Amino acid sequence: MRPPPIHSFESDYKEDRIKLICKQFFQNYDVIAFQECFSFGSTRIDKIKGKAKENGLVYFSNSKKKHSWNIGIDGGLCLLSRFPVLNKKLYYFKNGCHSDAYSEKGVLFNEIEMPNGNHLFLFTSHTQASYEHFPDITSESVRVRLGQFTEIRKFITMMTEKAKPTDIILLCGDLNVNGRLNKDDGKTHSEEYKVVLSILRGNLSIIRKDKLEKEKQKKEKEKENDAKNKKYEVEDLFYNELNEHPVTSCDLFADDYYKDGKGKKSKKCLDYFFKFTKVNSMNPSSSNSNSNLTIEDLKINTFDVENQKFVHLSDHYGLSLNIVAHN
Repeated sequence: MRPPPIHSFESDYKEDRIKLICKQFFQNYDVIAFQECFSFGSTRIDKIKGKAKENGLVYFSNSKKKHSWNIGIDGGLCLLSRFPVLNKKLYYFKNGCHSDAYSEKGVLFNEIEMPNGNHLFLFTSHTQASYEHFPDITSESVRVRLGQFTEIRKFITMMTEKAKPTDIILLCGDLNVNGRLNKDDGKTHSEEYKVVLSILRGNLSIIRKDKLEKEKQKKEKEKENDAKNKKYEVEDLFYNELNEHPVTSCDLFADDYYKDGKGKKSKKCLDYFFKFTKVNSMNPSSSNSNSNLTIEDLKINTFDVENQKFVHLSDHYGLSLNIVAHN
């Protein structure tokens, strides 16, 4: 839900979509993560908070502006939970470019106590956008985005320092990285996706190549730092389940709504669930094994709508999963 001045054609029908989202989904989920749910210039976030509370999602957090006097808009992140939130924190990215330079984007974190006593360490983000369908890895937007993933990885490391092996650590959201090689090939990773996965796995020096001399001088130190950062195994849950990057982008409107009679149909994978598992808990013989929890029922929700001027509730499909506790 972009801020009020921004819309496609004459309207994005934001108010109608908000009502349907609240009605159709708030009863069915225990935890919900939104991106592009901006509070700037509207009261929509208050409506979402109120409707969520009516449906038992009583724990609410969102990304606010760092300072009220800053020119620009908030980061548009929102987390709702039916279960107690024990700790929450918002991290602001250092840089943005193009129109994102005016949005205070970052990472929103909640530590949620699940019914079985385990904790869910949930991170959601909406990183730097690109305005090409398949941007070159050397483009400014990609370079900024990769820097943000380095910040995300460091933030996850900091906030999960005390996480137990029995806890679940997830990063989710519209991460603006197209994992598909092209619109027809979702099995092969894009170059940017491979770099992002490497960064999330702890290779934080991978983007530090702007100045070759400094790179040479710091080479040994960076290797040492990377080794220290490799505390987690990182899985792309939907890719592992489907053996391809699913299409998660879509057109909000029907084809005949567009001037050329066609929507974008860009077939991009921009939305993800990454699971982080502490390396010292990977040994199945360990007494700290988290085998009593499994992640199941991974689903893609296309948010189809009938009898409206829009055909989807969002221009992104939704991803959902269940965390199941076994005795």
